[in-house]
Amino acid sequence: MQGETNKNANGNRPHKGGKGSAAGKGKYAGIASRAGNAILKFFAPMLIAFILLAVLPGSASAEISNADVNFSAGTDFLSLEPGQDTGVMLSISNNTFDRHCYRIEASLGGNDAKQSIEMSRPGPFCLNGKETTRFSVIATAKRDAFFGNYTISLALESDNGSTLASETIAATIDSPATPIEIERGGQYYICNEPYTKEVPVIVYNGSSGQIDVSKLTAENSALMPEFEDAGTTIPANSSKELTMKIHLNDTTPAGDYRISVSAFSQGRETKSEITLGLQDCLESSYRISVTPEKRQMKRGESREYNIRVYNETDKEQEILLGAEGPAGINAELGSERLFIAPNGARETTLTVTASDNAEFGKQEITLIASGRKGEKTKKINVEITREHVLSLYAKDNSFDLRQCSVSASEAFEVEISNSGGYTETVYFSTDNPDPKINARLSDSTMTLLKGETKKIYVFVVPGQEAKIGTHYVTLVAKASGEEERLDLKFRVIAAQVPGIIEITSYPKEISVDAGTDKQIMFTIANRGSEKLQNVRLKMKGAGNGIYFFPNDGISIEAGQSAEIRAKVHAVDTNENSTSFASVEATSGDAKDSKGVTMKTIGTGQSGAQPGNGSLITGLLNLTGSSLTAVAIIIVLATALFVAYVAGTRK
Repeated sequence: MQGETNKNANGNRPHKGGKGSAAGKGKYAGIASRAGNAILKFFAPMLIAFILLAVLPGSASAEISNADVNFSAGTDFLSLEPGQDTGVMLSISNNTFDRHCYRIEASLGGNDAKQSIEMSRPGPFCLNGKETTRFSVIATAKRDAFFGNYTISLALESDNGSTLASETIAATIDSPATPIEIERGGQYYICNEPYTKEVPVIVYNGSSGQIDVSKLTAENSALMPEFEDAGTTIPANSSKELTMKIHLNDTTPAGDYRISVSAFSQGRETKSEITLGLQDCLESSYRISVTPEKRQMKRGESREYNIRVYNETDKEQEILLGAEGPAGINAELGSERLFIAPNGARETTLTVTASDNAEFGKQEITLIASGRKGEKTKKINVEITREHVLSLYAKDNSFDLRQCSVSASEAFEVEISNSGGYTETVYFSTDNPDPKINARLSDSTMTLLKGETKKIYVFVVPGQEAKIGTHYVTLVAKASGEEERLDLKFRVIAAQVPGIIEITSYPKEISVDAGTDKQIMFTIANRGSEKLQNVRLKMKGAGNGIYFFPNDGISIEAGQSAEIRAKVHAVDTNENSTSFASVEATSGDAKDSKGVTMKTIGTGQSGAQPGNGSLITGLLNLTGSSLTAVAIIIVLATALFVAYVAGTRK
């Protein structure tokens, strides 16, 4: 039949010269090509959008308000004693879906708050969307803190400085009454002679800690007493002799007098009463006045005093004068012999010169006068001042408060202050009389601006053969030809037997990129037979720019170990730095410490830093999750690959 002429013997339609196969392939290739182009057109704008979002600064987050965060403190009240520190746990939640950065600001309220409380807070930090974090801020009552009530205000701020939330904590500093006793020194009776007399006063500290007496006052309307020293520091169980001046005149009657004396220390007043007697001595025949009462000078300089001698008799008098000064101070009188007319007066000069090796500080020159009725002396004050002034101070620097052993080192935090008139480059070293005790410094040199104070740490590690007992290591600071020394006192005790805390696993070197955080793992063992309570970690001597966030206190059963995770933050800086620190684990009186090396890798010293516009960093900032960013990249890469393959077959 005609309709079957196109079939072959098998009943099938033949191919047209083999072209039927190529036509089929072309048809499907066209479909694939069009699909690839559609996919490319659909995903390419998305990829470009993601790239733009990643590289454009500030595109990862929007402005936030106080409704976008939760901020709370673990307590609203702190009770502190001088020298004590305590932590306040803070909780911060980012309620948005975007990544945001924050910082904690702390302010103190109340009289003398800044002189009494120090706050340690973390540096800036960032939270991903829906992320929550917790860390502690440390409140420290200074050893010489004033007793009273204070407020601590903690504010959570955004990275642009706006306040998002705040918490207020009431703080109280209290302690038993300061154990100060005051009594008169020297003889009870004093010659009733014009004009100024000096009375020694003994101030006794009966406590087991150092006391800073900020002010001494005295009251008596007839004698007008006053203290030469504005304030002083008295070590534990020690006394110090101070000078009280009383002022007499020709009409002051002889007799017994009571003087009310007050000592002010750590915000408290201690009152006492001193009694003394005035008696008529030999009739005065002459008197001496010196103006001015005090002068200041530098080494190599000279100053003049005016000496006036009054003859208080009806006869001519010959007065012999002499002057004696301490080593390095030369005192020279213009005239050593004065002939004074009846009821008259004569003047001369006293020239005081400070040599190049004169001792710095207050010095006394004794003026000696001899007349018919005996000898009189008068003290003349001179102060040798420095152009370069450094001072060193260490908290709790005593044999009783500092203890260490072969298994537990000790770290001294020393403040160095530059109160001179110049910027100083200070070089540090230690003078260690016992070679069996190792002393290591956190810094070998530092620069101090005028009026600036910084901290240096001294780590003391006794060797196996170090003797049990009291020791000291001297910190030496040298600058501009001047030298300041501070003896750091400690007691070496026997290595602790099992039953105390021990750090068994820790990193000996910790490297942190500037501007980032790092989680560090420590293993703490309880070697004793009783449960350890409130086991905490702290770091000493990490240096400026390193913040260590201590853990909440945990408990460790007897014979068990526990892992504690702590966070270390390095502030953003362009420079690399290395310091030596001590990590300390404590539980009550039990303590163990280990030395670690802290390294900060400055921005630009390692790989890409946040905000450099890389695609990966941009996606991480945008999504807040590394897994999400990786998933997006895989989807986009797959889509582009399919489009490319389809296009090659067109």
